[in-house]
Amino acid sequence: MSAGTGDAAAVADAFDGEFADASVEATVDVGSVEATVDVGSVEATVDEAGVDCVVSTHDPPEVDALAVLDRLRDAHPTLPFVLFADASESTVRELYARRGTAFVRRDGDSRCVALAAEVSKLVAPPGPGSPPCDVGQVYRALETSEQGISLLDADGEFVYVNEAYAALYGYDREEMIGSHWSMLYREEDVEWVEEEILPQVEDEGKWRGETVGVRHDNEQFVEDHSLAHTAEGGLVCIARDVTDRKHLRAELDEALDRIRNAFYVLDKAWRFTYVNERAEETLGRDADEILGNSVWEEFPELAGTTIEEKYREAMKRQESVQFEEFYDPHDAWHRIHAYPSETGLSVYFEDITEKRETKAALASERDLRERIIETSPVGICILDEDREFEYMNERAEETLGRTKADLAGYADDIEALEPRNAAGEPLRGETPFERIAETEEPLYDFRVSVVRPDGERVWLSVNGAPLFDDDELTKVLVTLEDVTDTVLAREELESEKERFRRMVEDVEDYAIFMLDPEGCVRSWNAGAERIKGYTEEEVLGEHFSTFYPEEYAEDGLPDRMLAEAAETGRATHEGWRVRKDGTRFWGFVVLTALYGRDGDLDGFTKVTRDITERKRREEQLTELNDLSRDLLKAETADGISDLAVTAAKTILDRPVVRVSLYDAEAGSLEPTAETPEASEATDGGFVSDDGRRFGWDAFVENETKRYDELPNGVASESDLSGGFAVPLGRHGVLAVGATAPGDSAESTVEIAKVLASTVTAALDRTDREREVREHERSLEEKNEALERLNHINEVVRGIDRALVGATTRVEIEEAVCAELADADPYCFVWIGATSGATNEVRPRQWAGMENNYLDEVDHAPGGPEAEQPPAVRALRTRETQTEPNLLTEPPFEPWRQAALSREYRSAVSILLEYAGSLYGVVSVYADDAGVFDEMERQVLDELGDTIAHAINAVESKKALVSDSVVKLEFRLRDPDLVLTRAVSEGGGCFEFEGIVPNEGYGRLFFTVTGMDSEEVTEYIDPAPEVEDLGLVAERGDRYLYEVSLTEQSFTRTLIDHGAVPREIITEDDEVRLVVDLSVDADVRQFVEMMQSQYRDVELVGRRERERPVRTRDSFRAEVSDLLTDRQEEVLRTAYLSGFFETPRDRTGGEIAESLDVSQPTFNSHLRAAQRKLFTLLFEDEF
Repeated sequence: MSAGTGDAAAVADAFDGEFADASVEATVDVGSVEATVDVGSVEATVDEAGVDCVVSTHDPPEVDALAVLDRLRDAHPTLPFVLFADASESTVRELYARRGTAFVRRDGDSRCVALAAEVSKLVAPPGPGSPPCDVGQVYRALETSEQGISLLDADGEFVYVNEAYAALYGYDREEMIGSHWSMLYREEDVEWVEEEILPQVEDEGKWRGETVGVRHDNEQFVEDHSLAHTAEGGLVCIARDVTDRKHLRAELDEALDRIRNAFYVLDKAWRFTYVNERAEETLGRDADEILGNSVWEEFPELAGTTIEEKYREAMKRQESVQFEEFYDPHDAWHRIHAYPSETGLSVYFEDITEKRETKAALASERDLRERIIETSPVGICILDEDREFEYMNERAEETLGRTKADLAGYADDIEALEPRNAAGEPLRGETPFERIAETEEPLYDFRVSVVRPDGERVWLSVNGAPLFDDDELTKVLVTLEDVTDTVLAREELESEKERFRRMVEDVEDYAIFMLDPEGCVRSWNAGAERIKGYTEEEVLGEHFSTFYPEEYAEDGLPDRMLAEAAETGRATHEGWRVRKDGTRFWGFVVLTALYGRDGDLDGFTKVTRDITERKRREEQLTELNDLSRDLLKAETADGISDLAVTAAKTILDRPVVRVSLYDAEAGSLEPTAETPEASEATDGGFVSDDGRRFGWDAFVENETKRYDELPNGVASESDLSGGFAVPLGRHGVLAVGATAPGDSAESTVEIAKVLASTVTAALDRTDREREVREHERSLEEKNEALERLNHINEVVRGIDRALVGATTRVEIEEAVCAELADADPYCFVWIGATSGATNEVRPRQWAGMENNYLDEVDHAPGGPEAEQPPAVRALRTRETQTEPNLLTEPPFEPWRQAALSREYRSAVSILLEYAGSLYGVVSVYADDAGVFDEMERQVLDELGDTIAHAINAVESKKALVSDSVVKLEFRLRDPDLVLTRAVSEGGGCFEFEGIVPNEGYGRLFFTVTGMDSEEVTEYIDPAPEVEDLGLVAERGDRYLYEVSLTEQSFTRTLIDHGAVPREIITEDDEVRLVVDLSVDADVRQFVEMMQSQYRDVELVGRRERERPVRTRDSFRAEVSDLLTDRQEEVLRTAYLSGFFETPRDRTGGEIAESLDVSQPTFNSHLRAAQRKLFTLLFEDEF
């Protein structure tokens, strides 16, 4: 039917009849309800009957509602579809994802009412014209319902109750109408309903749960209670008695909880319906968390496992399954029993991890026992009652050399093994098996030897035990251990004991003997007889205290040693012992207790060793140690020698001792210490016929020399029979004389070597300490010198600063004198220079405590050079003169007397000379002697060079810039000059053009005529006076050259001596030279320099001239006279336009354009103007 007629049709799939219930059908206003069981039927019914709504359950695997929905949606996209099921949340989400219409939960007694309401809503005609529902049908449904249904008004009073509801509480229906609902509850529950339940109904529209109802007769029961809110503010109540079901469930839960294993129940949809406590513990989840949920959703890790496979198999076949499975999340093994039914699956499972581990451990233990038996180092056999080998491990077969099959019939052929007993006698009759069988007791370490098939006899240790079955001996367990090595070792030990006994008897270095428990001698060996002097017959039966000094015996030492050895097993003592002849020796004794098998004391062994020599050596080492301490305090070689002699006499017990040390100057050993006996015995020492003292060979060969008799050629007036000499390294020898044979024993020599090593170390130490002291003194002196040098350098730096600012020679000399005189320990400084033909040194400047010294002392040359003042000697010898100490042996020279009277104690005079020019001498006086050492003199010499250079520089500058100069003209004919040589050989003419200073020695420009460039290069370029010859320009027959000067060049020499070259012309073989000197320059000295350095030098002219003074205005006038108007315009425009700035403000092209000329014209005018300007500027310099 179609919805448009007012009737409706509905179809339901796989219902169990509840949808067709009369109450539901009456409640839902539908024309008909059809029930189907599969998808095909649903599709056919929808297509044929004009269905208005489809209701479907969801009970996989029988019914898949979602599959039904998918099939319907293709043909009927808007047909209402209701899912009526106990579906999970994921199923509901899937429903709406596939365009399902509604979902009604299929649980509780009100499920049909809810479904009916939902269907009615979906099939009801839309719009206000729809006819009302049939109230009669609704009423009949309520009245016939098996559930109790009631209606409450807004005040909570009953306005309707059906018969089932009234019967549930034991009232008549009329009694309940108009009554309040609280009549049906306990007082304590009324408050709970009002505060908890009713507010929830108000908020959510419904509530469902269990409450405790009270019947008319006050009987209480448990009810399943549902409440729903009405539009008028009332309530619809549905109630059902679930007391019996509650009791049954409690009993079931109690029964299930008594199950010891983990247990849970799944319904047909794989949802948990029950989980006991053990399952909760095992699964690690609370039952409340998983009840009602799918096992595959709660435990997704089960997917694809054996567990899922077995569960589904059980449900499909409806047959129980049992299996074991390892569950990774729990890291445990589980044994699982699953029992299927029509309603679901009951699962029992237990953790069997521990059981499996125990089982595995038992299996491992069995395997271990088997492997122990098989790999046992002893043979293991089991013999049956017929003495046949029932079992043999591999070790038993190896030990006997036979397999179990080989030993079949052992009882009948025992002789084949050739058994022997511990005494080596053939074993006949009684075997280990027979003894165990006869006694029925274990057998331990039964020794027997047998012969293997290869003929080797082996000894066996046999252990065995009887094996019983119901108190009857049935088998014998036997172990076989090859003890051949042990037996042979024991036999060897017995032989060794016998050999040891014989050895003890023959030992002579140790006294070894036995004592009885009371301490009396029971045995005696050769060593005891040698050390103690008693024969065996003399000492047997004597108490061992006989060998102790009387004071030891009286003190009870022998008895204490016996008691200690008896108590602890051993006693030792080191001390004096007495020989038969009464002499004493220092012995070391070991007393050892001997016990029998019963543990009783049988006696003692006593071992005594004569360690007298060792004791003596220990005392010697102690004394050597004392000597070492004493030597540490000695500071000189003589002190060490005295200590060495004294110690050697005591330690070596030799009276004749001498220490001789090597004297490097004399080249021989000289005695430094000796004992009085040595002095008397040797009467001055052993002296050989070659003059060498006793011990020389030991010293030079660095090897100890022993002399059992005096060496050949060694004379002595004493009774010395020999001796030995021990080298003391590079220092000397220790000589010890022997007055009797044996005095030079090896032990004595060894001790002497140790003593000599100690003395050598002490002598090395004193040498090192002396070297350290000398080094420290040297460092101290160097530090003082360094401080002094720093002070001098500071003075020099002050002078350098003063020289930089000085502009005249006088300023330089004043600054030098002032700075030096102000520096400690200098007290007086003066600068002098020779004057006139007398060469008298006249003071130019001075500073400090002069005190008329210069007036009193005559500095004119004359008389012996040694008596002349230092300044005169310095100028005369051209060398620095130093007087470290003016206070010498009288009589004193006059200048020295004058200096000493003014408390001058040292002096130095330093030349002021630069490049061959002598500018005088500076003399410095100090008030302390020894001030002017080598280092200070070197510094002052360098300072003199600096001062001379500064004077030369100001003189040269003065010659360049002063208004008045001295003009000198020379004629030179020196063939060694490169210019003379080049011109004379090449036939040309050389003419000086000028010098440009630079960082080196300057660049010289010159012109050559009469020679081509190749000739110039040939004659000038190789000369050492010049470098880097270069042709600058070629002007007809004149060639302009540039060359770098060297220190040896002629022009550089002129400049270094303060001269300014003005003209140098070389023609033929003659050089014409014109130079300018400052008016203050020493012309004579300059001329002498020229004549001393060059050959055939003649001064042909000298005159003073005044340089014209050029003012700023006159210079400008000269410039204007030289320049044309156009040149001046171009030059001025370029200057004002920034042409000469960097970078240029305007280019040459731009300026040319502004002047309305071409750029080449502009460049030509500019160069012409610059050339005239530079000519005016530089022409006068040369």
